[in-house]
Amino acid sequence: MIVEQEEGIFMIWIIWGIVMLVLFLRARINNQKIHALFFKVATSLGFFGWACWLAFKQPSDTAIMILIALFFGVFGDMWLGMKWTYPKQDHPYTFAGFIFFALEHFFLICFLLSRYGHPMLLLVILLVAMGISYAIVGMEKQMHLKYGIFKGISMIYGTVLFAVPLFSLTLMVGYQSDRVLTLLLLGTICFVLSDLILSRTYFGDKNRPIDIIVNHVLYYLAQFLIAAILL
Repeated sequence: MIVEQEEGIFMIWIIWGIVMLVLFLRARINNQKIHALFFKVATSLGFFGWACWLAFKQPSDTAIMILIALFFGVFGDMWLGMKWTYPKQDHPYTFAGFIFFALEHFFLICFLLSRYGHPMLLLVILLVAMGISYAIVGMEKQMHLKYGIFKGISMIYGTVLFAVPLFSLTLMVGYQSDRVLTLLLLGTICFVLSDLILSRTYFGDKNRPIDIIVNHVLYYLAQFLIAAILL
């Protein structure tokens, strides 16, 4: 009975997320700005609501960190949605989106550190992630991108973005492998791929419907995989 109840609640949140995502993508592609913002935030509430339910069922210090990370993800999503809805305030909303998503990845790093330890390994991972971020942003001309005033914050964000999958993968290969690390690795890989597509949209004027669809499908898949850690 309990298992059936859990599966039912899971399906409710998944269906909510899929329906809201489809409505958002339709509004976004049809340039319905206010509708797109509403459905974007509603889609984010799908993974966050499910995570809240799971954290309530099995409360713990590590569960709170995942919940806080996803909370910042919801607001990062909202700020970037407002950037597109209100283009005259493009810069402050973009900076806010970068900051809130960076905070999401920061708390995911804190989650890994509190659960698995290895602070010295994390320091090495951060240095490697910083190098990768610097190299990618530094290739803006070759990639036909123009970061402008967002170059610095893109490097900072890229560092924490790459650090989570690198740390997860290193822990899996060198120390232990479990479902939590697998879900976090898969989720953050989807996150990285989504952001690579998004960087072309923001800084390279690649705003085709296929870019919008793939970007957001990967992004919300990433957030639901991260929320699934709480199962």
